Amino acid sequence: MTPAASSDLNDAVTFPSFRSLPHENEVEGNYHSLSGSISSPYRHWCFLGTIVDRTAFVRLRLDVKDKKGTLIPVAFHTDDRGRAFAQGCVPGHTLVVLYAQQHDFFDGTTGIRIEEDAFVKVLPYTMEQILGASSFLFSEGRGGRCEYCGKEAKDVTDTLKRCARCKQASYCGKTCQQSDWGKSHKETCRILKQLEWFTEKNWERFDGGSYFEF
Repeated sequence: MTPAASSDLNDAVTFPSFRSLPHENEVEGNYHSLSGSISSPYRHWCFLGTIVDRTAFVRLRLDVKDKKGTLIPVAFHTDDRGRAFAQGCVPGHTLVVLYAQQHDFFDGTTGIRIEEDAFVKVLPYTMEQILGASSFLFSEGRGGRCEYCGKEAKDVTDTLKRCARCKQASYCGKTCQQSDWGKSHKETCRILKQLEWFTEKNWERFDGGSYFEF
């Protein structure tokens, strides 16, 4: 089954830049509905940011760049003050935060305050690698041609064979698959497995808060 376009990590609504995130003190129409004076989310969203720097004096605090290159502070106010994430928060890795909101800190900066461990994940890949893998997953005509030589299914004597690990990349034979594995697919394959949680989710319907389970 082809995943919904809203599952593409390049999607600007499901995976917004920082300035498009809802502010914790406001009702944002892309994500919340208002019934009387009560605001509630009607869809899921998720923030992606490249870790640039980190400090861990009292609590874990990160400097993170969003998709558009905006640098923002991220502070962990979890029970352990971010200790569980400190080791994995390596510059260049990608921070992923479900239901992130803009928060005004006491020092006058605006960033993201994290209070729930289950809403946070650090992926050991760059933003470019993750978005590139997602683009591949949603690329037009994917699966109908060999990813290495470009030969289309109609020109192959037998049917194209999919990669047994990610089940996304297709090849006309073992030679092309092995060649592409050494060229680029080895890394992409691992990332595509990580993206399964995102692509199998219905982001457009809020049926209760989600948690990372991978």
